[in-house]
Amino acid sequence: MAKNIPERDTFLIEDSPLRWMITDDGSRTLIDACGETFHSGCGALSECLVVYLVNSGTLGRLERRLSSCVLEFGLGTCTSLLVTAAAANYFHTSVTYIGLEANVLPMVVLEQLQLPDTDFLPAELVAEFPFLTQLKDSHAQLLGVWKQVVNAALHVEAPVTRIATRVGKFVQLHVLIGDATRFQQSWLTPILGEGASCDAVYFDPFSPQTAPMFWRRELLIEATQVLRAGGSLTSYCVKADVRRLLSDLGLHVSKTAGPIGGKREVLIATKPE
Repeated sequence: MAKNIPERDTFLIEDSPLRWMITDDGSRTLIDACGETFHSGCGALSECLVVYLVNSGTLGRLERRLSSCVLEFGLGTCTSLLVTAAAANYFHTSVTYIGLEANVLPMVVLEQLQLPDTDFLPAELVAEFPFLTQLKDSHAQLLGVWKQVVNAALHVEAPVTRIATRVGKFVQLHVLIGDATRFQQSWLTPILGEGASCDAVYFDPFSPQTAPMFWRRELLIEATQVLRAGGSLTSYCVKADVRRLLSDLGLHVSKTAGPIGGKREVLIATKPE
């Protein structure tokens, strides 16, 4: 039986084709002009927390005080970045965070994200993930440097423009502005050095139905080549052809439970040790 989709509050953004939607965990996500949501309506924050930070192993590394390198396809609203930054700040452990994005959000939109208030979150969620109390600081820190990113987006050079900044003391942020469907491992060389790798890939573009170019074999080869041995690519998408493709590339692919109240299953693809 199909799951009934509840009516969710939305509201317009002045001078923008985007709209905000209040998701079921109280956090916000965006809806584009085609009606595609940036995150699950069941909970934007919950999705970023579970599907990316937890499932990729990044949270586990930070809890063990191990520095980490994360590559995200689709920086979008920066929710996954902010959740990761909150954990890095809480555990006083460094993260190199590389976000690929073609359409950088204007400052006024990012200001309206309203992730900082944890009052709307279930008490048990904050109890399990106490670093969520750091969201307010991480959001303020990101807003403090976001103008640099917005300005860089006005002068993009092919194939990619890089802007480096910090989000607090523990997160080195590199925003790569350009067409992420053309991503190559060499884009990371100026940041990480020749042959360097990432601990996690947050693969969060629009769906295969909406943006099939992100799910091509050629791009997934590049996305998985940057993983270190034991590193994981995680995604909300569990389509059989995507799982087969990642398996053909030599990764151990599995489905696991999604966030409570959200997608039933999500994807983890791990590079063998």
